[in-house]
Amino acid sequence: MEILIGFRDPNTVAIKEFYEFCTKLNYFAILINDKNASVREAFLKAIGDWVSKLPDKYDHHTRLVP
Repeated sequence: MEILIGFRDPNTVAIKEFYEFCTKLNYFAILINDKNASVREAFLKAIGDWVSKLPDKYDHHTRLVP
């Protein structure tokens, strides 16, 4: 989940970042801004499904529904 939204804990730094530049992509932002309406609709249906059916949905609610 954290990889999909591009979140990384500010208190931890990956060793790889000391040696090379690492990009953080928010894949959710890319999908919600897609030009194709069917992609946006499928993405919102998936998010709605996750929010209603994930066992730990309250932990991820702030990440899924900004």
